[in-house]
Amino acid sequence: METGTTKVGASGRRMSPRSLDAVSVAKNSDKKLVISDDVNSGDVEDVVSLAELESRNRTLRNTERAIMNVLEDTLEIQEKYRYEAEELRKFRMAVDNSPIHTVITDIDGLILYANDAVERTTGYTAEEMFGETPRLWGKQMPIEFYEDLWKTIKTLKKPFFSEITNKRKNGRQYIVDAGIFPLLDEKGDVSFFVGVERDVTPEKRYQEELLAQASVLEKTNIEILKEKERAEGVLRFLRSIGSGVFATDREGRIVFMNKSAEDLTGYPVSDTEGSHYSKIFCFSFEHNRTPGCARIVEEAIDENRSDRGGATRIVITRRDGEEVPVTYTAAPIRDAEGVAIGCIVTLEDASRDRQTEALRDDFLSVAAHQLRTPLTGIRWGLELLLEEKDVPESVRKELTKIHESSRQMSYLIDGLIDESRLDQVIRTEMPECVDPANIVAEVVDGLRSEAKRIGTKMSLHSEGKGGAMVVPRAGLLEVVRNIVSNAVKYSRKGGSVEIVTSRKDGYFLVSVADSGIGIPKSEQDRVFSKFFRATNAVLKESEGAGIGLSAVKSFLDGMGGRIWFESEEGVGTTFYVEVPDLSASKHGKRKAK
Repeated sequence: METGTTKVGASGRRMSPRSLDAVSVAKNSDKKLVISDDVNSGDVEDVVSLAELESRNRTLRNTERAIMNVLEDTLEIQEKYRYEAEELRKFRMAVDNSPIHTVITDIDGLILYANDAVERTTGYTAEEMFGETPRLWGKQMPIEFYEDLWKTIKTLKKPFFSEITNKRKNGRQYIVDAGIFPLLDEKGDVSFFVGVERDVTPEKRYQEELLAQASVLEKTNIEILKEKERAEGVLRFLRSIGSGVFATDREGRIVFMNKSAEDLTGYPVSDTEGSHYSKIFCFSFEHNRTPGCARIVEEAIDENRSDRGGATRIVITRRDGEEVPVTYTAAPIRDAEGVAIGCIVTLEDASRDRQTEALRDDFLSVAAHQLRTPLTGIRWGLELLLEEKDVPESVRKELTKIHESSRQMSYLIDGLIDESRLDQVIRTEMPECVDPANIVAEVVDGLRSEAKRIGTKMSLHSEGKGGAMVVPRAGLLEVVRNIVSNAVKYSRKGGSVEIVTSRKDGYFLVSVADSGIGIPKSEQDRVFSKFFRATNAVLKESEGAGIGLSAVKSFLDGMGGRIWFESEEGVGTTFYVEVPDLSASKHGKRKAK
């Protein structure tokens, strides 16, 4: 075989490059290689030059390296594809499970992909959405809005952001915060659109509620400012008026007090705020000086009603110990629901009024006593003249009229004297320890003969336990006599008067019920007015001055007691009298009837 040639074996097989490792190579003297196969290769020989062999080896090695590089690149690409596929799977899973509505469409808006959130938000299934456009749940905005949207994402190829109103499958509208993004290919053309939406309906409703509340709050603030200005004006007025004024919270602590109240009590305003009112305003009744027994603030708050004091005689004990009679008005301070949360009290110094009343009462008492003697003489003279037989009839009629008038005047004078006597009792009598039930029994026994004469049945009952109490004995006697005698006087023949006594919470209670003429409903609010008599009472009993009940109420008010009644015309009347035990440490007026 010539140099540079390859000898092929009898089989005609060309030897592969890897077979070089399995052959024996011998180098001869004329620089030719004789290559023989180790295994049965005696008859097969390839003879090549050394340079050609080295060249082939280099080619083989380069080819091997190239193949290995290709294999490595292929493996790397495969790994990259596997990684990207895994990442794509994770991304798909994340998008599928994302709470944010996500849609992918082609350039015509046909839906190619929609995650689960789209179904939850719109109510449409994936099968209903694919091949449709987002108009399936859209079409709630003006046409100009959609024209601007398509211009932005398709022509300008820019993202579009806006708040959009959509409609669910069930027809309910909702609001989303939307973003639509065009996806461009390598040429810059739009390939797809990705739309994401976030349901902001609850947020919008919350914002609307906040705005509404803010509007209400603004209006409220304006009203508060107006109320504040009005309140400041009221406070300036209250501070400057001549009447004493103080206000408390529900617990009776002072929250406001003006200069006139300071002058009235002797306590500086600066020392009173936060103090319980009873430490500054020590109220008692004119004829029951137990400190703090007149609890006018507690009554106004607990009963949630105003009390103008009326005939109640209240006294304040000043810081220096001086006692000052006052008139008052106590009114509850109510919240928006009408619940009493405090009390405001106005006070007037009644010293001059009391002096005037005392002078008036003294004058009436003196005048009544002075008039009684000559009037009695006039009545006797008239009665003597009427007994004469030779008095002309015309003169007799006139004398009868004069006699009747004098008799009415005598009743009036007797009433004034009785009131004066009761008032004198109030001023001078010292309370004593007695059983008030015995006083009532004494009055009833004294009127039984009068009741028997009229044909009225009287009964007296005592409920519960009796016992001694500290009361003005003579005053209570006059009060009970007045009430019971009226019941007898205005009862019908064959009627009844029932008197019941009882004790409760340190008070002695007397009720006097009759089956008499009753009091007309239209006149009941005037029953305790001085010189008032009901029209049906005047018709039944012409005698009377209408002073007794007024004197009784004045007496009871002055000691912290009370009187009230229930009546129906033609059926009867029940009067109730309540007298406090003056030995008790504290008493307040009871709820008015």
